[in-house]
Amino acid sequence: ARGVSGMTHKFRALYGQDARAALLARLRGTPLQDTPILFGNDADLFALGEWWAGAGEQLDTIGVTLGTGIGSGFIRAGQVQTGGPGVPPGGELWNTPFRGATVEDAVSGAALTRLAHDHLGVTLDARQLAALPASQSGPVWTAFGQALGDVLAPWVQAFGPQRVVLGGNISRAFGQFGAALQSRLPHGTQVRQSRHFENAALLGAAFLRGPELPQHY
Repeated sequence: ARGVSGMTHKFRALYGQDARAALLARLRGTPLQDTPILFGNDADLFALGEWWAGAGEQLDTIGVTLGTGIGSGFIRAGQVQTGGPGVPPGGELWNTPFRGATVEDAVSGAALTRLAHDHLGVTLDARQLAALPASQSGPVWTAFGQALGDVLAPWVQAFGPQRVVLGGNISRAFGQFGAALQSRLPHGTQVRQSRHFENAALLGAAFLRGPELPQHY
């Protein structure tokens, strides 16, 4: 929130650095010098962008990004939720316990590759798997969708969103696993593929700027 990175597993050169001060220094003397600088988690901003101007349709939403890892954002009434009923600490699902490991172990890109090996006996990533005929890849995607549904179901039950919106590169294969995922979620919550993918986080960042923004994109 202050613009100071605490990450040690990546972007190590930014650790402990005041990004707000550095950005303000770069903007000094330009037309943007008085622009407020806000910071947000990219998965939160994805969820907020889809809530505001995408598949969330301004309904209470859980946004999930699926790629190398899994990101998540919980949105109620246009506000990012980082705690409270039905929300994991910080709104982050990736490291919550699931089947003796963590959520990220079960529904990340690496997990999908393991499922492909288990079902097909070959090592494939999501893009390669999506290129296979559905008759061949179907069991893998079904197992992935069911696992994702089992991950999300208790949080959906507790948070009570009307929408779950999926982004990230794996979600581009939504047509392959969406039905299996939907079948595992409580009645009344609809799963949707992102409308804006990478641009959703930019829309979420724009929405943070203030209520003077137009309410539809």
